[in-house]
Amino acid sequence: MTNPNQPPAQKGLDTDLASGSKFLPSDTRQNQLERLRLRHLRLLDLVAERHSLSAAATALRVSQPAATNMLRELESAFGTTLIVRSTTGSSLTEAGEVALQRLRVALGAIRNAAESVMHRPTVPVVHVGMIPTIGVSILPRLVQMLEAAGSMPRLIIHEATVPALVDMLAHGEIDCLVGRLDLEDGHRSLPDDFVAEVLQGEQLRVSCAVNHPLGLLGTVTLNDLQTAHWVVAPPATRTRRIFEQYFLDAGLVAPVPHIESFSFHTNLCITANTQLLTLAPRSAVTHYASLGRVIDLTLDHPFPIGNVVFVRHRDADFPALEVVAAALRNAAPEG
Repeated sequence: MTNPNQPPAQKGLDTDLASGSKFLPSDTRQNQLERLRLRHLRLLDLVAERHSLSAAATALRVSQPAATNMLRELESAFGTTLIVRSTTGSSLTEAGEVALQRLRVALGAIRNAAESVMHRPTVPVVHVGMIPTIGVSILPRLVQMLEAAGSMPRLIIHEATVPALVDMLAHGEIDCLVGRLDLEDGHRSLPDDFVAEVLQGEQLRVSCAVNHPLGLLGTVTLNDLQTAHWVVAPPATRTRRIFEQYFLDAGLVAPVPHIESFSFHTNLCITANTQLLTLAPRSAVTHYASLGRVIDLTLDHPFPIGNVVFVRHRDADFPALEVVAAALRNAAPEG
């Protein structure tokens, strides 16, 4: 029997949930979307993280019934089931996963907007994610160009690996990323709402200390490289895969590095003070070679050229990001 004291909107919502149909008139759904609050959006994120609606309720500091009601309001506004509950916990449906991808960007945008107006509110903020070597080559030129043009936003730089940066971009923690990607191979998993633009091609180079015997050779052979001692990036990194494939393509076994280190800067500094070789992007090797720290070796079989890519969300078009994007195109000449 229908409860006469039940509000009409809630009564209709319960009927929709019971029947499995959440298709409401567009104007009604628009009104419901406008009534959603930040904690509604956080609910999906917390359920995905903690696999429990009750745990999400605790994190939001609301009661379990309140969280259940928030879920009903969220699903009614979206017009579909977003979370499924079972005896083992709660999980997002496929629709919930799609919604969460967008909502995380919105949550990140809200956090970034709050940060922008709290500190120097008249200066726009851009969160840029980049791999460490970009700080040697592209970033200094980018800042120089923005400063010269008088269009310098407040840049917050986040350095990490490419997979970590992609995850940060998906969560809305950064506005864009600059890194080395192979768009044709190995990075097809970029979300559909990401747009990638090639800034430059950059080659991996081999370097040695200025007193290394290989530095005296005009051209270094594959056999020279195979018998040398190395400091190289760890397994599962793109650089390590290229390093091992380079030797495999020549029918040789790749040498096992004496030292594994992710940072190109660390590796180049080690190389400058030892008899170990290292593999690093041309921009980084050129920088250390210009300081007289290392020698950029000439190989009879050069390593392949990869891409430095600028990635952002398809709908991320606020003016400060466009200024950074335009400057990046000029700051990254062909390498």
